[in-house]
Amino acid sequence: MEQAFEFRRLLDERVVSSQAEIAGRYGISRARVTQVLNLLRLPQEVLRLLADIGDARWSERQPRDVLHLSSDDDQIAAVMAMIEPVLTASQPV
Repeated sequence: MEQAFEFRRLLDERVVSSQAEIAGRYGISRARVTQVLNLLRLPQEVLRLLADIGDARWSERQPRDVLHLSSDDDQIAAVMAMIEPVLTASQPV
């Protein structure tokens, strides 16, 4: 998520003029830049949850897989199911 916010900041502040320029700066494909930026289409609640548990605790592919779900509620439920094991594992016994 941090990378997605960084890419968005670069575009919003006009540090770069395009996703292609981001790709060149980071040595990745334009398609990869698009994939990362698409994570920001998730509902704000999901973005907060993912930020709270930290990037190291989940695979980027996991939330990307829920982007195709049609409603925010479905996306939230899917991400909650995805991160429940992470949340459970981090609670003291």
